[in-house]
Amino acid sequence: KLMFTQTDLFMKWSESMKRYGEVSYLFERLYTTHLLVLDDLGTRMPSEAFKDFLYGVIEKRERAKKEIGTIITTNFSFEID
Repeated sequence: KLMFTQTDLFMKWSESMKRYGEVSYLFERLYTTHLLVLDDLGTRMPSEAFKDFLYGVIEKRERAKKEIGTIITTNFSFEID
């Protein structure tokens, strides 16, 4: 199980960008964990590169069709018309 706030994941991603090959390792860990919890998603406007990374992880997990779970929390409210 892995749990990150958006800010913590961004910091981890930023650190991994400085070292060759670590972004793919981080991506692999996020993709293969049985449960990924992303807390406070949307609290800050992420860079385009980080958005691509984050959406790539979520999309790959969605397509995996494995017995994995992804929980995303946010403080945004939404209205249904």
